[in-house]
Amino acid sequence: MGPEVGTLSAPIEARNLTKRYDDLDAIRGLSLSADEGQVLGLLGPNGAGKSTTIKVLVGLVHPTEGEAWIGGHHVQDEGIQARRQLGYLPEVVGLYEQLTAEAYLRYIARFHGTSGPRATHRIEALLADVRLTQAADRPIGTFSKGMRQRLALAGALFHDPPVLVLDEPLTGLDPEGIVKMKQAIEQLGRQRTVLVSSHELHAVESLCDRAIILRDGEELTSAPVAELTRRDPPRYTLTTADPLPEPRALTDVDGVRSIHASSQSTLQVEVTDADAASLLVDHLVRGGHRVRHLERDERTLEEAFVDITGVRA
Repeated sequence: MGPEVGTLSAPIEARNLTKRYDDLDAIRGLSLSADEGQVLGLLGPNGAGKSTTIKVLVGLVHPTEGEAWIGGHHVQDEGIQARRQLGYLPEVVGLYEQLTAEAYLRYIARFHGTSGPRATHRIEALLADVRLTQAADRPIGTFSKGMRQRLALAGALFHDPPVLVLDEPLTGLDPEGIVKMKQAIEQLGRQRTVLVSSHELHAVESLCDRAIILRDGEELTSAPVAELTRRDPPRYTLTTADPLPEPRALTDVDGVRSIHASSQSTLQVEVTDADAASLLVDHLVRGGHRVRHLERDERTLEEAFVDITGVRA
């Protein structure tokens, strides 16, 4: 049995979630938690269970096993209270194309019992946040997909919920649309807890504080993004102001595992730890070389994903 309703402190919490369709487990034994103010990425290839997990968390699908809470409220037992804490942007958004952006948000306002100057002020603020002020009077049918996504995001946050859940918000957007959507998420996600599912790893890498990687409905790993992208063993790029000696002359330095010269004055070095990189720098300086730059080479989130899952994103 889980904790008593309303007693959890994490804005998003799930324990031992399983969703079974006939003989298929879409998710299996999944637990997750997102702290206040954190952006948690739910990552995985198509069919990994990302959308099913989100549908369980927002109350659209009942789990076969396990429990979930939003804002301390049990998603199944306190569904209304949980949804009041939540802004949800589904992967496929249905909008009324004949309405203008301003009219659509006024329509959303009525659902939340807001009208008059209060609604107008909120609509103007949200349109500014999602960079649609200039398009406020345009019919939604004339919007690009990126504009539609940002308008739907504004609608999901009209009631100012503390939790924001986004299912594949960047899929199908052109590069400009991705940049603007990321800016809107960063703007509106401040001081909120955000759960974002995506397979656009290069796009969400800078958004997420922590990531859970799924495959076949199960968690493979959960860690801060900075930890996932850290190479082990470490790699460094070292540049000098003068030509370097042959790489093989440096392999005797303690902790140097491998070394490759990409130019006469640039080395790619794999070492056991940061101290070994410092020893290499000291060795070069003692040999009369002027070291200009030493930078640790981290892998991208996409590279980490491929290493962990064996699946190219």
